[in-house]
Amino acid sequence: RIGFNGDDLRVFNQQAAGELNLGTAGTTRLTIDSSGNMTLLNATATNSRTIGITNSSGTTGWTFGNGVLSNTHQFVIYDNTAGAARMVIDSSGNVGIGLTPASTVLLDLKEPDAGSDLIIGLTAGTGARAQIRSEAQSNDTKAELGFYTVTGSSTSEAMRINQYGNVGIGTTSPQSPLQVNADIYSIIRLGADYNYSENREWQFRTNNFGSGSWGGIALQQSTAQQGNTFATKFGVDINGNVGIGTTSPGTKLEIKNPDTTGSAA
Repeated sequence: RIGFNGDDLRVFNQQAAGELNLGTAGTTRLTIDSSGNMTLLNATATNSRTIGITNSSGTTGWTFGNGVLSNTHQFVIYDNTAGAARMVIDSSGNVGIGLTPASTVLLDLKEPDAGSDLIIGLTAGTGARAQIRSEAQSNDTKAELGFYTVTGSSTSEAMRINQYGNVGIGTTSPQSPLQVNADIYSIIRLGADYNYSENREWQFRTNNFGSGSWGGIALQQSTAQQGNTFATKFGVDINGNVGIGTTSPGTKLEIKNPDTTGSAA
């Protein structure tokens, strides 16, 4: 046993062979066993035990351990410089990053800056970093998710799910369960990978039907198996005129045989 300043600090062997114990005030505080495992003793729900990597006043660096925030059973990594907990694991195993986790949430994340998105980065190998974001909101009555992809050095939003569950592709404010926007026209394409010569792709395309094309919608079929060249089979123009076999109907319904000059209305 080695004592410094009375019994305030002691180094001694006891219990298992080769075990080192450090104690203060007559009580063992730290044990290092013969295998080198280190244990801070007497850490309970109402008895905190921590390790600090900090300056003498504890105002910079880090503190981690049990009950850093309060005398509760939770593991905390605390940023002394910022005066904030960076990670909390509660007694149920729930993990909070940026906050104490809700009791019903296994992994709870928070961006402390109300004006910034919470960003999760996803990178595979040497690829660029895709992102999932909880979009910044002005109040706590709604939450929205954004999905971001990268082209070159540009990160841009590819899809949004708003507080109502509406999904937007090419728009950040979808007004229906699914809304697809593009700069000039939008395309929804349907196809199959089955290898068969008569297999065809189909697509709906906006602003591509009627006189001047604007305001209409067309149903188009590929001209070859899994092809990228499409022919219009059916459409509705800006005035609500329907055309089959023609891309510029002059009446409410115009059907034309593409092999003749005749039409039916």
